[in-house]
Amino acid sequence: MRYTQTVNPYRDIFEALNRANIRYLVVGGVAVNLHGHRRFTADIDILLALDEENLAKMTTLMHAMGYIERLPVQLQALSDPEKIQQFLDEKGMTAYTFLSDNRERVDIDVLAAKSLAFEKYEKRKVVLDIDEGIHVPVVSIDDLLALKREANRSKDIEDVQILLELKGL
Repeated sequence: MRYTQTVNPYRDIFEALNRANIRYLVVGGVAVNLHGHRRFTADIDILLALDEENLAKMTTLMHAMGYIERLPVQLQALSDPEKIQQFLDEKGMTAYTFLSDNRERVDIDVLAAKSLAFEKYEKRKVVLDIDEGIHVPVVSIDDLLALKREANRSKDIEDVQILLELKGL
């Protein structure tokens, strides 16, 4: 399967993330697409390395691309695991969202709690060449299966079945 048509709307975002040397991993529906099943998704879910430098680069890039934070909280707050837990407990925040002021771009969700285990996922990542040399780091299919099972929403259950088929199981 050729991924170019599936991910073209995301090309400039992946290209910009790579140029800015941001440590990220694609998860969620876009990761399902990149692993080989084309399906609609309304946003890009990513995990980020939560060190201050990486978070600062991400904030700078998002602002340069015309994105704004949905919450009045600085992304750099995610460098503190206790803050992430506080956001989960008090606000139910599972994702830190960047909203686009451009209707042609999709929103970007940083999965805060899952990013705490970034290094674990990064060790097993796959890097896919999606379009003319753009390399995108994606969680492994096994990690994506585990994340989808844990989320356990109807669309995630459907994705689990599809991913298992892609694995030949």
